[in-house]
Amino acid sequence: MITIKDVAREAEVSVSTVSKIINNTKRFSSAVEMRVKSAVEKLEFKPNPHARSVSTGKTHSLGVVILDIANPYYAAVVKGISHEAESKNHTVLLADAEERPNLERDLIKTLAPRVDGLVLAGSRLSDSDIRAWAVKKPIVTVGRLPGGEVMSVISNEYDIAFQLTRHLITTGRKRIAFLAGPAFWVSEQRQAGYEAALLEADLPKMVVQLPSPSIEGGESLAGTLFMGAHRPDAILAYNDLAAMGLIKVARDLSVRIPEDVAIAGIGDIPFAALVSPPLTTATVPSVEIGRTAARLLMQKLDGQMMLELSIVLPAKLCIRASTKGEEK
Repeated sequence: MITIKDVAREAEVSVSTVSKIINNTKRFSSAVEMRVKSAVEKLEFKPNPHARSVSTGKTHSLGVVILDIANPYYAAVVKGISHEAESKNHTVLLADAEERPNLERDLIKTLAPRVDGLVLAGSRLSDSDIRAWAVKKPIVTVGRLPGGEVMSVISNEYDIAFQLTRHLITTGRKRIAFLAGPAFWVSEQRQAGYEAALLEADLPKMVVQLPSPSIEGGESLAGTLFMGAHRPDAILAYNDLAAMGLIKVARDLSVRIPEDVAIAGIGDIPFAALVSPPLTTATVPSVEIGRTAARLLMQKLDGQMMLELSIVLPAKLCIRASTKGEEK
C-alpha cells in the first residue's frame, strides 16, 4: 500500500511537507507543491482519513441529513453534495430523517461529533433549533431560511408558484386549486406565490392540504377534487409527486387532462416527463443546489469570509401537455 512516506520520497521532500500540502494547512512554492501533487497522482496515493483526522483535528467529512431519500428531489441534492465533496477530498455521511423531526434531532446528535459540518436538506426543525445547532457546528440548510448566521441555499419558491399559476390563468382557467405541502418555508412561499397570482387576476383561491408530499398524498385527494361539486379546472400541486398521483387517479375516473382539469407540479423530477400526459412543472436545479450547499460549507470550514449567507438559484418553467392550452 502506498504511504505518505512513498510520496515524500518520490517528491524529494519531507513527510511533514507532504502532509501540509495534502491537508492544505500551509502553502509552499509552486514548484514544491507541483512535485508533491505529481507524486500523489503518479503513485495513486489515497490519504488515510483516520490519520488525517488525528493530525489536523478535522474529519474531512460532511454530515447530510435529508427529509426523505425516497423523494427524487432530495436524491439529486445528495448527488450534488457528494460530487462537490469528493472533488475536495471530503467524504459524506448521509442520514434519512423520514420526515420525522424527532428522528432528525437524533440523527444530528449522532452525526455532529463525527463530521466537520452539516447540510440539512428540507429540515423540519424550528428556525431556533437550527440556529442553536449552528452555534455548535457549521450548518448549511437547503430549502430553509432559518436566519441568524445560518447559511442557506434556496430557489425562489414564491416566483416559481406565481409563474405557474399565472400560466394556468393565461390558458383560461378560473378555478385553480393549490395542494399545500408540509407547514414549513418552501410550502409557505409556494402558497404565497399562488395566492398573489390569483389576487392579481381577481380569482378565488382554493387551498387543500396534502396529507403527505407524495404520489399517495395526491391520490388520496383526487376523488374529492375531481368528483366534487366544485371541481377546479386547474390544480397546482406542491410537488411533482403529488401531481403525478392526481394524474394516475384521473385515468381511472375518466377525467381528461388537461381538457377537464389542467395539472402542474414543481420540481421536474426525472419521471415528470414520462407520465401521460407529460407534466407541466418548474425545473429546480437540485443537483446544483447540492453542489452549492457543499461548496458553501467547505468554504466556511476553510475559514473563508462568507460574503453571502443565502444563495438563491433560479428555476424555470417547463410547460408540457398536462396544462396544454391556447394562451388567452
